[in-house]
Amino acid sequence: MIYPNTKLGKYEFLKQNADFAEYLPQTYEMTDENIKLLFQENKTIFAKSNTGFGGFGVIRINQLSPTRYQTIHSNDKVYTFDSFEHLYNYLMRMSGGKTYVVQAGLQLLTYDRKPFDIRIMIQKNRSGEWVTTGIVGRLAKRGKVITNFMNGGKVYPLTKLLSAYYERKERDYYIERLERYGKRIAVYMSQGYPGFRAFGVDIGMSKDFKPWIIEVNTKPGTILFKHMKDRTMYRRVMRYTKYKSDSGGEKNASDKEREENKEND
Repeated sequence: MIYPNTKLGKYEFLKQNADFAEYLPQTYEMTDENIKLLFQENKTIFAKSNTGFGGFGVIRINQLSPTRYQTIHSNDKVYTFDSFEHLYNYLMRMSGGKTYVVQAGLQLLTYDRKPFDIRIMIQKNRSGEWVTTGIVGRLAKRGKVITNFMNGGKVYPLTKLLSAYYERKERDYYIERLERYGKRIAVYMSQGYPGFRAFGVDIGMSKDFKPWIIEVNTKPGTILFKHMKDRTMYRRVMRYTKYKSDSGGEKNASDKEREENKEND
């Protein structure tokens, strides 16, 4: 079976692997029945374009009561609806006929009372082996619904964001586990999505420290790592972008720089 290079396609492919299935927040095509299904177990869900990137257009949907709903948008606009029908009609108009997905909301770990998630960069080396080349934390701007850099999020070393939860030795061990976890995901994803030389794995840590796979990006950008104070990780990521692609083409660092703003698929 061929899985499309969309959020739903990659979710369905990951779900076929028992090692990853339990770490996937429920994700469905946006329909009235699927939204109702998610709200049976979640007070918050997210809606986003099946092919969008950079976090633009992501909507947080809160169920305030059995009949009242609230949407919070990436552009900070907030709307309230007094029935499910009004909410759903609005979402359909907003989608403009494009396919949207809905995903169960996560109660992410926080730093300075702001939620954060994790981006793991995995790239192929000259020998075609997968290597974890970068891992950073993305801290949401206060009041924002998403952590993406292009929507005001800030980039921090993961050691800093986890410092309130782990002692140094435990923290370092946990980060190493995440790096190995990201590599395992990339190895598996390459079976269903051959030809890509990099994957960006977005991990959300819930308050019970479970590493949820929010999304896997087949065209991860490098801008996150460029904005780290310590440029060591950025230089390593950029060095790997120079390696020849499976299709025979080659991109150098300057080519990649021009594509940096494409943080997600």
